[in-house]
Amino acid sequence: MKTLLLGLQSQQFQSTVTFVYMSILSFWKNLVKFQAWCRAFHKTLLGGMTLQETLLQIWATEHQAW
Repeated sequence: MKTLLLGLQSQQFQSTVTFVYMSILSFWKNLVKFQAWCRAFHKTLLGGMTLQETLLQIWATEHQAW
């Protein structure tokens, strides 16, 4: 019984660690994406790019990051 209980606790701990890891990874990906958007719009404001050029720049930056 004690072994079963330890196994369940270990499985719950592993699930918690996996959840935390995936949450951090998701946050990081969203941060990278947000930074790409900010850089692209900053370039648009400074460089006079069109909206289409800006969106292409954002798409390219996102796909380079991942």
